[in-house]
Amino acid sequence: MDFTPGEAIRIEGVVRDASGASIAGARVECWGGTRDRAETDHAGRYVLESVAYVAGESAWVSVHAGGFGAASRSM
Repeated sequence: MDFTPGEAIRIEGVVRDASGASIAGARVECWGGTRDRAETDHAGRYVLESVAYVAGESAWVSVHAGGFGAASRSM
């Protein structure tokens, strides 16, 4: 992916468990240059609207949901 430093990007997705079922009410956070948070809807969907890209920095997305271990991934 190519982004311009300072550009706000949008990240969206669906949180699912190992069986493929969507997880409602999970907390999704992204941090790197800035931090943004969202909660999944009834279908497990989330949208992080304004994550700023900072050159040379990795961004991380983490997910926390009751009854599940936390998960995170770098981008």
